[in-house]
Amino acid sequence: MKERRSFAEHVQLFAAYGAHVAQLRPASWDRLRLRCVDLSGPTFRSLLRRARFAAKPQELYLSKSAQRVTSRRLIAGASRVVQTTLAFAFEVAAEFDTSDSHVPEPPARRTHSTGDPTTDRYIHATFLIGAALVPIQRTDPGVATAVYAAGQAVLRHDWLLRADFEALYAPIESEIPFASLESPSNGTRG
Repeated sequence: MKERRSFAEHVQLFAAYGAHVAQLRPASWDRLRLRCVDLSGPTFRSLLRRARFAAKPQELYLSKSAQRVTSRRLIAGASRVVQTTLAFAFEVAAEFDTSDSHVPEPPARRTHSTGDPTTDRYIHATFLIGAALVPIQRTDPGVATAVYAAGQAVLRHDWLLRADFEALYAPIESEIPFASLESPSNGTRG
């Protein structure tokens, strides 16, 4: 069994992902729009798909041995319900937001360091991703959800089931291959 990365190593992967997202070209965003069409529509079904997709990397994951304990399975199930409900509420709120959709809010800016390099890398990557999503978050909510969920999956890579990670990262893989995040030039191990 492959050794799990530390949290700091996961943050390094997330930082590499954020840097790649910030550098995506218009053609990449167009291809993502095509891949995420089922998430981007205004229908209730699309809204529910976005909520489920956004919630998936946030769920509590249990090892195979922990899944044998009923109380732990119940806690994981409750986690799934809570995360999906929160994501659904966020999607509904975003859908009914009445602010001017032609003028996106400028991305937030950092003003100081936390003093912890890992936390600073995480915050910087989050800001990079957020800034890249500002122009599309209202027009292409499915793309924004897919990019955000893939980032959260990268951050939790070694704790997710392989099939779940692959499903979450699939829309992004051809634009930002996961292997490119693990390269030595990004300071992460493969």
